[in-house]
Amino acid sequence: MELSERILTLRKQKGLSQSELADLIGVSRQAVSKWESGQALPDLDKIIVLSDIFDISIDQLIKGNEEKTQKKKIDAMVFVIIATVLDVIALILSFNYFLAIPVLKAIPLILITIAFGFYILGIAISDHSTKRRAHRIFWSINIWIILFIILTSVFMEIGLFQGIWDFAPLHYPDVDSYIGNISPYSRLYAEGLEKYDQALTYFYSFWAIYLIGSIITIIIVNIDIIKRKFKRSN
Repeated sequence: MELSERILTLRKQKGLSQSELADLIGVSRQAVSKWESGQALPDLDKIIVLSDIFDISIDQLIKGNEEKTQKKKIDAMVFVIIATVLDVIALILSFNYFLAIPVLKAIPLILITIAFGFYILGIAISDHSTKRRAHRIFWSINIWIILFIILTSVFMEIGLFQGIWDFAPLHYPDVDSYIGNISPYSRLYAEGLEKYDQALTYFYSFWAIYLIGSIITIIIVNIDIIKRKFKRSN
């Protein structure tokens, strides 16, 4: 089997497209296509990267020794799925924060910390070829949950400390309907119109930071895809 055929076979075994393999190596999809068709050979530094991605030695890749000397590693997506499930549980429990149950306040933060630990573990020990995709998917989904929980905890604690809101039945009929709209937690109320204005400021600040932070994070983790699509469009 020629080197071109081995690259093609190993790529398919890893479940990678030519574009995905090219992204991992740092070359164009056309370069990978030429390697697999035998029109060109990868440089030595690219062969080293290929051997790392395919989890085989350079000797096996070049000479075609098919003997497998390494165990198959776990797909990083397994850890991403576990971490995402933990983050979703944390999000559900975070709503109990607004029911004034003190013992539950720290649990969402603990869970997202554990979830992040699973993500780091997955990136550290999983199959190299699955890491970039797992990294991109984890942050594209979980940033919405993680940032919401962290900002909620911070804004609620600051608001409670400053006396902007408290946990009790709504007291002001003239602003009750609006308070119910600016917060999904019907037991929150603002103490008077002055603090009500402060509550609105907190509300707008919360969503501004939340949306901007989440969108920027998603752009950063997907920057390679964005650049590639931009180049193709031009």
